[in-house]
Amino acid sequence: MAAGALRQAPAAPGKILPLSFFIPDNPFLNHLPFWAIIKNHFRFLGGPNLSEMIVRPFQEKDRDRVRQIAGDTANRGRPVETFFRGRSVMEDLLTDYYIQDEPQSLLVAECDGLVVGYLTGCFDQANFQKRMAWRVVPETFWRALWQGVFLRRETWRMLYNGYRTLLSGGFDKRIPIKEYPVHLHINVDSRYRHQQAGRHLMEKFFTMVRRRNLPGIHAVVRADNAAGRQFFEKMGFVQLSRHPLIWPEGEKDRQRYTLVYGKRL
Repeated sequence: MAAGALRQAPAAPGKILPLSFFIPDNPFLNHLPFWAIIKNHFRFLGGPNLSEMIVRPFQEKDRDRVRQIAGDTANRGRPVETFFRGRSVMEDLLTDYYIQDEPQSLLVAECDGLVVGYLTGCFDQANFQKRMAWRVVPETFWRALWQGVFLRRETWRMLYNGYRTLLSGGFDKRIPIKEYPVHLHINVDSRYRHQQAGRHLMEKFFTMVRRRNLPGIHAVVRADNAAGRQFFEKMGFVQLSRHPLIWPEGEKDRQRYTLVYGKRL
């Protein structure tokens, strides 16, 4: 689907009209982030959505906003602080490769000038693995060391859980790369969910993959992320495999699972 303006139908008679219905569209206000939040608040009162949502390629000016959304949604759509206080470290691991090495495969959803969601794609799995191993992870390690992240008990707990996950075969994801050579991650600001941003990001990315004549896409989802699983299944993905994951929950570490989903195009 080509990037473009996406509008919802007008409200039914008797609905409460939003502030933007009474105040003419103002180019100056539309460039202020707080105005997007105000308009979004009134949209939930049941009035018509007069804003435009656009799916477009990533631009350098989007960097901070993409990183912020990544941190705000890192734990099954919830903030990274729900399990780890090193926000910048997690944002580096989640976004740095895509922003630095493959920005042409990164899409954003924008509403009233505010980036409200993103999709990070990768068309070169071999390069992704090499760059993560030799650049992203080492650079993130040194930044984390400088920030004192390794002085925290929760950091060592996560590393220990990673080691236990490794021993249990959790990182041995034998994805059929020839059938599903492309991977993606997708996240949307919690205030803008259920407004089709995710679906439009996906459809735009599907078009990009088809233009390259590639056969399929894969993505990894937590098994206990019901909303995420439902979204991928609605978009035509099917479960390919399941893998153990040791994850901190409160004072206890529990075994959960990650699911690999795939979609043929």
